[in-house]
Amino acid sequence: MSKPDVTIGTATKRADFLKLVEYVSKGDYIDGSAGTTTLTTADFGRTVIINSASARQVSLPSVDTPEIGGWFRVVKLGAGAVTIQAADSDIINGGAAGGSIICNVAGETFAYITLRLVSGTAWVIESGMGSWNTSANMFLLGYPDGPLLKQIATPSTPAAGYDRLYGKSDKLLYHLNSDGIETQLADGASVIPILGTRRWAAGRATGAAWLNLLLDTVYGGTGSYSFPSAEPHYLRLASGALAGDAYYWTSQNSSWLTTKGGLFDVTFRVNFESLVGAKAWVGLTDSIWSDYLPDPASKHLAIFRYSVVHSPNIYACTKDGATLNAVDTGVAAAASWFTLRIRAVSASSIEFFVNGVKTNTLTANLPTASLILFVMVATAGSASKYLQLGSFFGSFNG
Repeated sequence: MSKPDVTIGTATKRADFLKLVEYVSKGDYIDGSAGTTTLTTADFGRTVIINSASARQVSLPSVDTPEIGGWFRVVKLGAGAVTIQAADSDIINGGAAGGSIICNVAGETFAYITLRLVSGTAWVIESGMGSWNTSANMFLLGYPDGPLLKQIATPSTPAAGYDRLYGKSDKLLYHLNSDGIETQLADGASVIPILGTRRWAAGRATGAAWLNLLLDTVYGGTGSYSFPSAEPHYLRLASGALAGDAYYWTSQNSSWLTTKGGLFDVTFRVNFESLVGAKAWVGLTDSIWSDYLPDPASKHLAIFRYSVVHSPNIYACTKDGATLNAVDTGVAAAASWFTLRIRAVSASSIEFFVNGVKTNTLTANLPTASLILFVMVATAGSASKYLQLGSFFGSFNG
Protein backbone atom coordinates (compact mmCIF):
# COMPACT_ATOMS: atom_id res chain seq x y z
CA MET A 1 0.00 0.00 0.00
CA SER A 2 1.45 3.32 -1.05
CA LYS A 3 1.50 6.38 1.17
CA PRO A 4 -1.72 8.42 0.47
CA ASP A 5 -1.68 12.03 -0.63
CA VAL A 6 -3.22 14.20 2.06
CA THR A 7 -3.72 17.95 1.69
CA ILE A 8 -3.73 19.80 4.99
CA GLY A 9 -3.97 23.53 4.74
CA THR A 10 -1.25 25.04 2.62
CA ALA A 11 1.25 23.18 0.47
CA THR A 12 3.99 24.08 2.95
CA LYS A 13 2.16 22.34 5.80
CA ARG A 14 1.59 19.29 3.57
CA ALA A 15 5.33 19.10 2.86
CA ASP A 16 6.09 19.34 6.58
CA PHE A 17 3.62 16.53 7.26
CA LEU A 18 5.30 14.28 4.66
CA LYS A 19 8.67 14.93 6.26
CA LEU A 20 7.22 13.91 9.62
CA VAL A 21 5.76 10.69 8.15
CA GLU A 22 9.11 9.92 6.53
CA TYR A 23 10.95 10.52 9.81
CA VAL A 24 8.62 8.24 11.77
CA SER A 25 8.75 5.46 9.15
CA LYS A 26 12.46 5.64 8.40
CA GLY A 27 14.04 7.30 11.40
CA ASP A 28 16.95 9.69 11.11
CA TYR A 29 20.66 9.00 10.91
CA ILE A 30 24.04 10.68 11.22
CA ASP A 31 27.00 9.70 9.07
CA GLY A 32 29.85 9.18 11.52
CA SER A 33 32.34 7.74 9.03
CA ALA A 34 34.60 10.77 8.71
CA GLY A 35 35.68 11.33 12.32
CA THR A 36 34.46 11.77 15.89
CA THR A 37 30.71 12.28 16.21
CA THR A 38 29.61 14.35 19.19
CA LEU A 39 25.95 13.86 20.07
CA THR A 40 23.60 16.16 21.94
CA THR A 41 20.28 15.48 23.63
CA ALA A 42 18.62 16.92 20.53
CA ASP A 43 19.91 13.83 18.69
CA PHE A 44 17.92 11.35 20.79
CA GLY A 45 16.35 8.70 18.59
CA ARG A 46 18.93 9.03 15.84
CA THR A 47 21.24 6.33 14.42
CA VAL A 48 24.95 6.96 13.85
CA ILE A 49 26.21 4.90 10.89
CA ILE A 50 29.98 4.41 10.67
CA ASN A 51 31.59 2.84 7.60
CA SER A 52 35.32 3.34 7.99
CA ALA A 53 38.52 1.30 7.97
CA SER A 54 39.91 3.64 10.64
CA ALA A 55 38.97 3.90 14.30
CA ARG A 56 36.06 6.25 15.02
CA GLN A 57 34.42 7.59 18.19
CA VAL A 58 30.90 8.55 19.14
CA SER A 59 30.69 10.85 22.18
CA LEU A 60 27.48 10.70 24.21
CA PRO A 61 26.00 13.93 25.55
CA SER A 62 25.92 15.15 29.14
CA VAL A 63 22.57 14.04 30.56
CA ASP A 64 20.41 14.24 33.65
CA THR A 65 17.11 12.80 34.89
CA PRO A 66 14.90 14.81 32.50
CA GLU A 67 16.47 12.87 29.60
CA ILE A 68 15.71 9.38 31.02
CA GLY A 69 14.27 7.17 28.26
CA GLY A 70 16.30 8.73 25.47
CA TRP A 71 18.25 6.40 23.19
CA PHE A 72 20.87 6.23 20.44
CA ARG A 73 21.83 3.51 18.00
CA VAL A 74 25.37 3.12 16.61
CA VAL A 75 26.06 0.92 13.56
CA LYS A 76 29.55 -0.35 12.59
CA LEU A 77 29.82 -1.26 8.90
CA GLY A 78 33.59 -0.93 8.41
CA ALA A 79 36.68 -2.69 9.74
CA GLY A 80 37.71 0.21 11.96
CA ALA A 81 37.07 0.04 15.70
CA VAL A 82 34.07 2.01 17.00
CA THR A 83 34.24 3.48 20.50
CA ILE A 84 31.24 5.01 22.29
CA GLN A 85 32.43 7.38 25.00
CA ALA A 86 30.31 8.34 28.02
CA ALA A 87 30.23 11.94 29.20
CA ASP A 88 31.11 13.17 32.70
CA SER A 89 30.96 10.25 35.18
CA ASP A 90 28.22 8.40 33.32
CA ILE A 91 28.31 4.60 33.15
CA ILE A 92 27.67 2.34 30.15
CA ASN A 93 26.20 -1.04 31.13
CA GLY A 94 28.16 -1.50 34.35
CA GLY A 95 31.46 -0.18 33.05
CA ALA A 96 33.72 2.44 34.57
CA ALA A 97 32.48 5.93 35.41
CA GLY A 98 33.20 8.14 32.43
CA GLY A 99 34.24 5.02 30.51
CA SER A 100 33.47 3.67 27.08
CA ILE A 101 32.25 0.67 25.16
CA ILE A 102 34.05 -0.52 22.03
CA CYS A 103 33.66 -2.93 19.14
CA ASN A 104 37.15 -3.49 17.72
CA VAL A 105 36.73 -6.73 15.78
CA ALA A 106 37.70 -5.87 12.21
CA GLY A 107 35.65 -8.72 10.74
CA GLU A 108 32.44 -7.56 12.39
CA THR A 109 31.16 -5.29 9.65
CA PHE A 110 27.57 -5.79 10.71
CA ALA A 111 27.70 -4.76 14.38
CA TYR A 112 25.34 -2.35 16.07
CA ILE A 113 24.27 -1.34 19.57
CA THR A 114 21.31 0.54 21.01
CA LEU A 115 21.89 2.40 24.27
CA ARG A 116 19.03 3.76 26.41
CA LEU A 117 19.37 6.16 29.33
CA VAL A 118 17.83 4.61 32.46
CA SER A 119 18.98 7.10 35.10
CA GLY A 120 20.66 10.47 35.20
CA THR A 121 24.06 8.77 34.93
CA ALA A 122 23.54 5.28 33.48
CA TRP A 123 23.13 3.86 29.98
CA VAL A 124 22.13 0.24 29.33
CA ILE A 125 22.38 -1.95 26.24
CA GLU A 126 18.86 -2.38 24.88
CA SER A 127 19.78 -4.42 21.81
CA GLY A 128 22.71 -5.09 19.55
CA MET A 129 24.86 -7.35 17.43
CA GLY A 130 28.60 -7.97 17.73
CA SER A 131 31.37 -7.95 20.34
CA TRP A 132 31.11 -4.86 22.55
CA ASN A 133 33.51 -4.39 25.45
CA THR A 134 33.57 -2.13 28.48
CA SER A 135 36.44 -2.05 30.98
CA ALA A 136 34.58 -4.65 33.05
CA ASN A 137 32.76 -6.91 30.60
CA MET A 138 32.52 -8.29 27.09
CA PHE A 139 29.03 -8.45 25.61
CA LEU A 140 28.54 -10.91 22.74
CA LEU A 141 25.25 -9.79 21.26
CA GLY A 142 22.89 -11.44 18.82
CA TYR A 143 24.87 -14.36 17.40
CA PRO A 144 22.51 -16.91 15.82
CA ASP A 145 25.52 -19.16 15.09
CA GLY A 146 27.07 -18.78 18.55
CA PRO A 147 29.65 -16.31 19.94
CA LEU A 148 32.45 -15.11 17.68
CA LEU A 149 35.72 -14.73 19.62
CA LYS A 150 38.64 -12.80 18.22
CA GLN A 151 42.06 -14.47 18.48
CA ILE A 152 44.11 -12.29 20.82
CA ALA A 153 47.18 -12.39 23.07
CA THR A 154 46.62 -12.97 26.78
CA PRO A 155 44.55 -9.94 27.90
CA SER A 156 44.82 -7.97 31.13
CA THR A 157 43.72 -9.67 34.35
CA PRO A 158 40.01 -9.00 34.99
CA ALA A 159 38.74 -7.33 38.17
CA ALA A 160 37.81 -9.45 41.18
CA GLY A 161 34.59 -11.36 40.53
CA TYR A 162 35.09 -11.50 36.74
CA ASP A 163 36.62 -13.92 34.23
CA ARG A 164 37.73 -13.64 30.61
CA LEU A 165 37.14 -16.19 27.83
CA TYR A 166 39.05 -15.77 24.57
CA GLY A 167 40.78 -17.49 21.68
CA LYS A 168 44.44 -17.33 20.68
CA SER A 169 46.36 -17.70 17.44
CA ASP A 170 46.90 -21.41 18.21
CA LYS A 171 43.14 -21.82 17.56
CA LEU A 172 42.37 -22.89 21.14
CA LEU A 173 40.17 -21.38 23.85
CA TYR A 174 41.54 -19.96 27.10
CA HIS A 175 40.14 -18.83 30.43
CA LEU A 176 41.72 -16.09 32.59
CA ASN A 177 40.54 -15.60 36.17
CA SER A 178 40.87 -12.58 38.45
CA ASP A 179 44.05 -14.04 40.01
CA GLY A 180 45.77 -13.82 36.62
CA ILE A 181 45.79 -17.60 36.12
CA GLU A 182 45.32 -18.63 32.49
CA THR A 183 43.94 -22.07 31.63
CA GLN A 184 43.65 -23.67 28.21
CA LEU A 185 40.19 -25.12 27.59
CA ALA A 186 39.39 -28.22 25.58
CA ASP A 187 36.71 -30.85 25.12
CA GLY A 188 36.79 -34.15 26.95
CA ALA A 189 37.15 -36.16 23.73
CA SER A 190 40.55 -34.71 22.89
CA VAL A 191 42.02 -33.88 26.28
CA ILE A 192 42.92 -36.50 28.86
CA PRO A 193 43.88 -35.11 32.28
CA ILE A 194 46.66 -37.07 33.91
CA LEU A 195 48.21 -35.12 36.76
CA GLY A 196 47.16 -32.30 39.06
CA THR A 197 43.72 -33.65 39.89
CA ARG A 198 42.02 -33.80 43.23
CA ARG A 199 42.32 -37.57 43.07
CA TRP A 200 45.73 -36.95 44.61
CA ALA A 201 44.18 -35.23 47.63
CA ALA A 202 43.79 -38.54 49.46
CA GLY A 203 47.57 -38.75 49.79
CA ARG A 204 50.76 -39.84 48.16
CA ALA A 205 50.04 -43.56 47.93
CA THR A 206 46.67 -43.07 46.26
CA GLY A 207 48.13 -40.58 43.81
CA ALA A 208 51.01 -42.82 42.88
CA ALA A 209 48.79 -45.90 42.45
CA TRP A 210 46.32 -44.05 40.22
CA LEU A 211 49.10 -42.54 38.12
CA ASN A 212 50.87 -45.89 37.71
CA LEU A 213 47.65 -47.67 36.75
CA LEU A 214 46.74 -45.11 34.12
CA LEU A 215 50.12 -44.53 32.52
CA ASP A 216 52.27 -47.56 33.32
CA THR A 217 54.54 -45.02 34.96
CA VAL A 218 58.27 -45.64 35.28
CA TYR A 219 60.61 -43.67 37.55
CA GLY A 220 64.34 -44.01 37.22
CA GLY A 221 67.80 -42.59 37.61
CA THR A 222 69.35 -41.32 40.82
CA GLY A 223 66.90 -39.44 43.00
CA SER A 224 63.30 -39.70 44.19
CA TYR A 225 59.72 -38.56 43.64
CA SER A 226 56.90 -37.40 45.91
CA PHE A 227 53.28 -36.24 45.80
CA PRO A 228 52.94 -33.29 48.21
CA SER A 229 49.59 -33.49 50.00
CA ALA A 230 49.01 -29.73 50.13
CA GLU A 231 47.28 -27.81 47.35
CA PRO A 232 48.05 -27.56 44.51
CA HIS A 233 48.75 -31.27 44.00
CA TYR A 234 51.68 -32.14 41.77
CA LEU A 235 54.40 -34.69 41.16
CA ARG A 236 57.78 -33.53 42.50
CA LEU A 237 60.93 -35.02 40.99
CA ALA A 238 64.20 -34.72 42.92
CA SER A 239 67.62 -35.51 41.50
CA GLY A 240 70.47 -36.92 43.57
CA ALA A 241 72.97 -34.54 45.11
CA LEU A 242 76.06 -35.45 43.10
CA ALA A 243 77.04 -33.74 39.85
CA GLY A 244 75.36 -35.48 36.95
CA ASP A 245 72.68 -37.18 39.05
CA ALA A 246 69.33 -37.22 37.22
CA TYR A 247 65.85 -38.53 37.97
CA TYR A 248 63.05 -39.01 35.47
CA TRP A 249 59.36 -39.83 35.06
CA THR A 250 58.03 -41.48 31.93
CA SER A 251 55.13 -43.53 30.60
CA GLN A 252 55.84 -46.68 28.66
CA ASN A 253 52.17 -47.54 28.21
CA SER A 254 51.79 -48.45 24.54
CA SER A 255 48.55 -46.46 24.31
CA TRP A 256 50.61 -43.28 24.68
CA LEU A 257 53.07 -44.03 21.89
CA THR A 258 52.85 -41.44 19.14
CA THR A 259 54.57 -40.34 15.96
CA LYS A 260 54.59 -36.95 14.29
CA GLY A 261 52.60 -38.53 11.46
CA GLY A 262 49.89 -39.00 14.09
CA LEU A 263 49.77 -35.22 14.59
CA PHE A 264 50.22 -35.35 18.35
CA ASP A 265 49.48 -32.39 20.60
CA VAL A 266 50.81 -32.56 24.18
CA THR A 267 50.94 -29.99 26.97
CA PHE A 268 52.81 -30.07 30.28
CA ARG A 269 52.47 -27.77 33.30
CA VAL A 270 55.86 -27.60 35.02
CA ASN A 271 57.57 -25.52 37.68
CA PHE A 272 61.34 -25.13 37.49
CA GLU A 273 61.61 -25.16 41.26
CA SER A 274 65.44 -25.23 41.17
CA LEU A 275 67.34 -23.10 38.69
CA VAL A 276 70.91 -22.66 39.91
CA GLY A 277 72.92 -25.61 38.68
CA ALA A 278 69.81 -27.37 37.30
CA LYS A 279 69.08 -29.12 34.02
CA ALA A 280 65.77 -30.48 32.73
CA TRP A 281 64.04 -32.19 29.80
CA VAL A 282 60.23 -32.01 29.31
CA GLY A 283 58.52 -33.60 26.31
CA LEU A 284 58.68 -36.72 24.13
CA THR A 285 61.42 -39.27 23.42
CA ASP A 286 61.58 -42.65 21.72
CA SER A 287 63.51 -44.18 24.64
CA ILE A 288 64.61 -43.16 28.11
CA TRP A 289 68.08 -42.37 29.43
CA SER A 290 69.15 -42.14 33.05
CA ASP A 291 71.71 -39.33 33.20
CA TYR A 292 71.57 -35.78 31.94
CA LEU A 293 73.11 -35.34 28.52
CA PRO A 294 72.77 -32.11 26.53
CA ASP A 295 72.57 -34.23 23.36
CA PRO A 296 71.60 -37.84 24.19
CA ALA A 297 72.95 -40.20 21.54
CA SER A 298 70.72 -41.93 18.98
CA LYS A 299 67.46 -40.49 20.37
CA HIS A 300 64.35 -39.32 18.56
CA LEU A 301 63.06 -36.20 20.33
CA ALA A 302 60.39 -33.53 20.35
CA ILE A 303 61.15 -31.90 23.67
CA PHE A 304 61.91 -28.79 25.72
CA ARG A 305 65.36 -28.47 27.29
CA TYR A 306 66.62 -26.27 30.09
CA SER A 307 70.29 -26.25 31.02
CA VAL A 308 71.92 -23.59 33.15
CA VAL A 309 75.23 -24.67 31.58
CA HIS A 310 74.04 -23.59 28.12
CA SER A 311 71.57 -20.73 28.66
CA PRO A 312 69.10 -19.26 31.16
CA ASN A 313 66.43 -19.78 28.48
CA ILE A 314 64.23 -22.74 27.61
CA TYR A 315 65.08 -24.44 24.29
CA ALA A 316 62.83 -26.23 21.79
CA CYS A 317 64.50 -29.38 20.48
CA THR A 318 63.98 -32.02 17.82
CA LYS A 319 66.20 -34.95 16.92
CA ASP A 320 65.95 -37.61 14.21
CA GLY A 321 68.15 -40.20 15.88
CA ALA A 322 71.32 -38.51 14.66
CA THR A 323 71.33 -34.69 14.78
CA LEU A 324 69.98 -32.48 17.56
CA ASN A 325 68.19 -29.29 16.46
CA ALA A 326 68.08 -27.04 19.56
CA VAL A 327 66.54 -23.57 19.14
CA ASP A 328 66.16 -20.85 21.77
CA THR A 329 62.52 -20.06 22.65
CA GLY A 330 63.59 -16.65 23.92
CA VAL A 331 61.83 -17.37 27.23
CA ALA A 332 63.86 -17.54 30.43
CA ALA A 333 63.16 -20.35 32.87
CA ALA A 334 61.98 -19.32 36.33
CA ALA A 335 60.88 -20.85 39.61
CA SER A 336 57.23 -20.58 38.63
CA TRP A 337 54.63 -22.48 36.61
CA PHE A 338 55.03 -22.77 32.84
CA THR A 339 52.70 -24.25 30.23
CA LEU A 340 54.85 -26.09 27.67
CA ARG A 341 53.10 -27.39 24.56
CA ILE A 342 54.42 -29.45 21.64
CA ARG A 343 52.25 -29.94 18.55
CA ALA A 344 52.96 -31.81 15.33
CA VAL A 345 50.96 -29.89 12.75
CA SER A 346 52.15 -32.08 9.87
CA ALA A 347 54.68 -34.80 9.13
CA SER A 348 57.20 -32.05 8.37
CA SER A 349 56.51 -29.44 11.08
CA ILE A 350 56.43 -29.39 14.89
CA GLU A 351 55.37 -26.29 16.82
CA PHE A 352 56.48 -25.33 20.34
CA PHE A 353 54.51 -23.03 22.67
CA VAL A 354 55.45 -21.44 25.99
CA ASN A 355 52.59 -20.11 28.09
CA GLY A 356 50.22 -20.08 25.15
CA VAL A 357 52.57 -18.24 22.77
CA LYS A 358 54.12 -20.05 19.81
CA THR A 359 57.87 -19.62 20.12
CA ASN A 360 59.23 -21.98 17.46
CA THR A 361 58.26 -23.99 14.39
CA LEU A 362 60.87 -26.66 13.74
CA THR A 363 61.10 -28.45 10.41
CA ALA A 364 64.61 -29.93 10.56
CA ASN A 365 65.77 -33.18 12.18
CA LEU A 366 62.27 -34.27 13.17
CA PRO A 367 61.79 -37.60 14.97
CA THR A 368 60.69 -40.57 12.90
CA ALA A 369 60.23 -43.13 15.69
CA SER A 370 57.28 -43.57 18.06
CA LEU A 371 57.56 -41.31 21.11
CA ILE A 372 56.65 -41.58 24.80
CA LEU A 373 56.28 -39.03 27.59
CA PHE A 374 59.49 -38.06 29.37
CA VAL A 375 60.37 -35.54 32.13
CA MET A 376 63.80 -35.34 33.77
CA VAL A 377 65.59 -33.11 36.28
CA ALA A 378 69.35 -33.23 36.92
CA THR A 379 72.01 -31.40 38.89
CA ALA A 380 75.28 -29.93 37.65
CA GLY A 381 76.47 -29.19 41.17
CA SER A 382 76.52 -30.77 44.62
CA ALA A 383 72.88 -30.41 45.67
CA SER A 384 69.58 -32.03 44.70
CA LYS A 385 67.47 -30.22 42.09
CA TYR A 386 63.68 -30.26 41.88
CA LEU A 387 61.07 -30.08 39.12
CA GLN A 388 57.31 -29.96 39.71
CA LEU A 389 54.95 -31.55 37.19
CA GLY A 390 51.47 -30.17 37.77
CA SER A 391 49.51 -31.58 34.82
CA PHE A 392 49.74 -33.25 31.47
CA PHE A 393 47.18 -33.62 28.72
CA GLY A 394 47.45 -34.67 25.15
CA SER A 395 45.87 -35.91 21.97
CA PHE A 396 47.64 -38.61 19.98
CA ASN A 397 45.75 -39.01 16.72
CA GLY A 398 47.37 -42.07 15.28
